[in-house]
Amino acid sequence: MDPSSAGAGGNSLPSVGPDGQKRRVCYFYDSEVGNYYYGQGHPMKPHRIRMTHSLLAQYGLLDQMQVLRPNPARDRDLCRFHADDYTTDRVMTVSFHKFGDYFPGTGDVRDIGHSKGKYYSLNVPLDDGIDDESYQSLFKPIMAKVMEVFQPGAVVLQCGADSLSGDRLGCFNLSIRGHAECVKYMRSFNVPLLLLGGGGYTIRNVARCWCYETGVALGQELEDKMPVNEYYEYFGPDYTLHVAPSNMENKNTRYELDNIRTKLLDNLSKLRHAPSVQFQERPPDTEFPEPDEDEDDQDERHDDPDSDMEMDYHTPLEDSARRITIQGTRVKRESAGAETKDQQDGSRVTGEHRGPEPMAEDMGPSKQAHVDANAMTVDEPGIVKTESGSSTKLPDPPAIYQKP
Repeated sequence: MDPSSAGAGGNSLPSVGPDGQKRRVCYFYDSEVGNYYYGQGHPMKPHRIRMTHSLLAQYGLLDQMQVLRPNPARDRDLCRFHADDYTTDRVMTVSFHKFGDYFPGTGDVRDIGHSKGKYYSLNVPLDDGIDDESYQSLFKPIMAKVMEVFQPGAVVLQCGADSLSGDRLGCFNLSIRGHAECVKYMRSFNVPLLLLGGGGYTIRNVARCWCYETGVALGQELEDKMPVNEYYEYFGPDYTLHVAPSNMENKNTRYELDNIRTKLLDNLSKLRHAPSVQFQERPPDTEFPEPDEDEDDQDERHDDPDSDMEMDYHTPLEDSARRITIQGTRVKRESAGAETKDQQDGSRVTGEHRGPEPMAEDMGPSKQAHVDANAMTVDEPGIVKTESGSSTKLPDPPAIYQKP
């Protein structure tokens, strides 16, 4: 998303001025999400999404985005892209999180992935009280190296707000500006960026954070004095967008941070090159014999308007024709320009750190930058298209290689 504090590593468009306004930003929102109730005493409050939405409206940000309502994913939709035994070098995952005597107890710096995915999983374990400066001393150099080596076609940034100072469950000490600095930095690389929500259990601060970061996505600096809104009383007594971090102890020593950074940069140096998506030349169209007029019309059985001609959902997904189409999908980015007929015929692929909207809800202070994925707020500097593979030859597994 933006440059102003990107530091080294980002080829950025300005976040303000004419260039900053050229970004196409889509915002996914469903008002029904806020109705979900996890039960008494549960820390997750989907109501925070409505609070965020109200702030976006009063700051005038909704008018600057394409507002869309997402369709709920079905089980068979999820099965197209997820499998328990799937490892790949087409997606790199980077996770910044609390580590130690803390749920779920995973995410050691030595957890690097396995098999074909070895070194494509980066874990950044952090201790209590990390502040803005310490966090950025890891985030920027690590993500700069990831972007250099992996060269992703898209980035998914999960913006869990439980890393903010004062969170009910979290134990970090980031300010809202420090949290948003990560969004700005990833915006600076000018690749499609999908922002997701995540954790965050002090809901007034979650709404503040995701509102501010939507402004970052749009290249807008928002006024600290909060406009009157539907949930105005939640933000008293200061009624401001930003809150000051606390004076809690930062248990992350400079020595420990340097060791983590050195280890992860060394792991990245072991990747020889960015994985490529192989394109295959389209084979000539298959020629079918002339139909025999004396034979019955073989398509006559398809006249039933209620029949489902797209996919036989009774067939196991991996055996269905739809699965083959997806396996043959290839994703590529193009600048806005003339499209060939073959490109127009291709199917369009629709689609962790922060972002406003009904997103994956994390438990625990963590931020993840998945270098690939599906999302809520979409910052799209280019056009993402797909190119269908051959129907006569099964290509490699699909690369959802777009990027929150």
